Amino acid sequence: MNGMIAMAYLFSAVMFILSLGGLSSHETARRGNIYGMVGMAVAIIATISGVATGAYWMVAIAMVVGAVIGLSLARRVAMTQMPQMVALLHSFVGLAAVLIGWGASLILELLCTVLPMLYTALKFISVFLSVR
Repeated sequence: MNGMIAMAYLFSAVMFILSLGGLSSHETARRGNIYGMVGMAVAIIATISGVATGAYWMVAIAMVVGAVIGLSLARRVAMTQMPQMVALLHSFVGLAAVLIGWGASLILELLCTVLPMLYTALKFISVFLSVR
């Protein structure tokens, strides 16, 4: 099952890349939107099917919170303020990346309590890579 989920994520990534390519011109924008929608649908299905047993309520809560935030922002923003809306939503993506990195760091810290030198080395490597 993990192989199928990985393939679904890979397919979604390819669809997102095709979507960006399609959105580069007016003639292919409709096709680009379709690629993006298909990629997101497959990614959502893969994420939900990969959730550990019993954790579906956490996914549902996250989806409801995201929908409430998205709908409230969409209703307040006029069409002329769309670039600001996109920038605001990109900041939420950045926040999600920070939270994922923080969670991975906590898990890594728990796993490396036996080998503290490995944990320290990995921290330095991650800081070095993030500064570049």
